Amino acid sequence: MTTFQRERRYAVTKLKTGKPVTCVVVEADWPEYEIVWGLIKDRVEGRKNVIEKLENYRDDALELIQKLMQERDKLKRERDKLKRALISARNAFELGMDSNALTTIGEVLSANQESAEQYKREIEARVLEEAGNFLIHKYAEKMAKKSNR
Repeated sequence: MTTFQRERRYAVTKLKTGKPVTCVVVEADWPEYEIVWGLIKDRVEGRKNVIEKLENYRDDALELIQKLMQERDKLKRERDKLKRALISARNAFELGMDSNALTTIGEVLSANQESAEQYKREIEARVLEEAGNFLIHKYAEKMAKKSNR
């Protein structure tokens, strides 16, 4: 594997001024040639280039991941709450508590479980919506790029 190292291989003179300039040279037979022209064209025409778009996608993806992690943590807290309620119910049963206490604990468990399941469904719907919006956005950009050619 070759290690990249900048080096001066070309002496370039700007035609307009006749003065030497420091620049990057990309020869026409290099695979990066058209990419560089595309980047320059995007800059001149005031559009975001592919690198800026990828940075936006990365930022969007990181934001989505952060939201999902927060939602996951909230679900974990709900799960832990349910576990504690289950342990309390088991302990109450083992201690022979009366049926009213067990019914109350059962109602709490049922309400918490329904709440957690509803919350999970809401999160799944939001994740699908965000993912769908992201894919639609990428597809629209791809189609716009094709129409500009």
